[in-house]
Amino acid sequence: MGTAPKAGNVLVNGKPIGRSAFGHFAPTVPLQLGKNQFTVAYGSQSVKLTIERIPSMISPPVQLGLIADSLEPKVDIVKPPGELVCFSAIATPGSVVTVSQGDFAMELSPQNNVKVLPANAAVLTNTTQIVSEQSGVYSACTRSAVSGKYTYTISQGNQTKQAQSKGKLTIKENFPTIVVTTDQAITRSDQGQTFPALRPYPRAPKPSSPVKKVTGSAWNMALGLNKKRQKRSIVLPRPAVSFAALVVATDRGRQKCFFP
Repeated sequence: MGTAPKAGNVLVNGKPIGRSAFGHFAPTVPLQLGKNQFTVAYGSQSVKLTIERIPSMISPPVQLGLIADSLEPKVDIVKPPGELVCFSAIATPGSVVTVSQGDFAMELSPQNNVKVLPANAAVLTNTTQIVSEQSGVYSACTRSAVSGKYTYTISQGNQTKQAQSKGKLTIKENFPTIVVTTDQAITRSDQGQTFPALRPYPRAPKPSSPVKKVTGSAWNMALGLNKKRQKRSIVLPRPAVSFAALVVATDRGRQKCFFP
């Protein structure tokens, strides 16, 4: 995306592209797997870009092993006691996979027909269909998880291998309490920027617990220890309304948000 003076042409790899009446442009081009080279030029000016397309599906190891980047948690996360925590890994099919930390241990179950969804940007090119089915996925969930980094063990016959998750799970009892004083609110939650979830919340009764006052039109609430990648945003309708934050509470193992 970019802008250039209305007169003249903007070229991408030597071919002119369409622009708006104001000179703005946002061309869509297909990408091959791996690195793609582009040169964007206008008059005597040019910019070289390298865009790498990463496969949406990860091939599980043929030899006994685990894909290190697939081990959950991938980033540091925080959960209240009793909340459902899910562990997953991509590993050699036909193996036994377990996850453990301290005295906690659990076997993961092989999952069939795991759908791989396109990233959010796919809506711009009308390619929102399911990309493919991921094989070699093992997962399981529990409400008895403990704090720490988790070790994954894969076994097949008399062979065994181990790998540790990159992220750390922290079980924490006291979370900040926040309330939004507006008729509408939308939260955005994700572990990165590829698959964010937008959730609208209606007005709800005021909580009895004290709240922390925050004023503004938008506010980011860090839920994980990795604040760059773990966040939720409260987006208020315009014009901006002062608010006193979102209340997060735990009810039967689930996080709930309350609004006055």
